[in-house]
Order: sequence, then structure tokens, then C-alpha cells
Amino acid sequence: MQKKHKAELEDIIATYGYPNYIVIGSINWYDDRPIDVNVLLLHQDSEVKEKYLPLLKKMVIEGKCAPTDYSSIYDKNMISKSKAENGKEEQYYYSFPTKAKFDHKKADSLRRTIGLPKLGYQQWRFDKIINK
Repeated sequence: MQKKHKAELEDIIATYGYPNYIVIGSINWYDDRPIDVNVLLLHQDSEVKEKYLPLLKKMVIEGKCAPTDYSSIYDKNMISKSKAENGKEEQYYYSFPTKAKFDHKKADSLRRTIGLPKLGYQQWRFDKIINK
């Protein structure tokens, strides 16, 4: 199945570019929720991820790719590689929960460069909305 998705994903990207909201639209006709295509790329091998990361970063800068798509693919690739090399699950943008100690200020600074909010913002926002 992964090989099939890889071939289809590479064909789509070659033909249309990264399948963002502009290219494929939303999940339903009645809302604007985008289809979450990055999950297909998240589960590809490092070679495929590394092939498309420069394109995704360029598209983030152009506003054509969500920063969360790019950061999660980048971090997932970094986790896989660092785990194989030194047994640690290292991240750059800290897209995924971790128990590892890291410099939050540095992480927030790196996240800001691609338009991501500070770490903890989503939880803070959720709490504000739910606990009105």
C-alpha cells in the first residue's frame, strides 16, 4: 500500500504541485476544512520526505502550504533518522509531543521562522475557548 501511495503522491506532485487546499479543496462541500494529505507523506521513507521538503518549505514561504504540514514532515523525518543514528527522538520544530528536555525559547524562535505559533499556544487557545 505504501508503494502505491508513494507512486500516486509523486504523480500528483509532479502534475499539480503539493496537494494543498488550492489544488484539492476541502473535505466536504459544506465547510472549508482542508483534506489532510500530509499524512501520506508522513508515512513515506526518509528519501521521499527529503525529496519534497525543499518544495514544501518554498510553498510555506509562498503561503501555499501550511507550516504544520512542513514542520510535521520535517520533524517526523528527523525523529526517524536520529532514532536510527543515536537512539534519540530529536526534533527541530517540536511538532510532536516529547518528554525530552529542550530549549523552549530556541524552539519557539525556530517555529516563528515558518509561521508556527509558540509551543503550548494550541492548548492555551483550546482552554480559553472551552473554559469561557
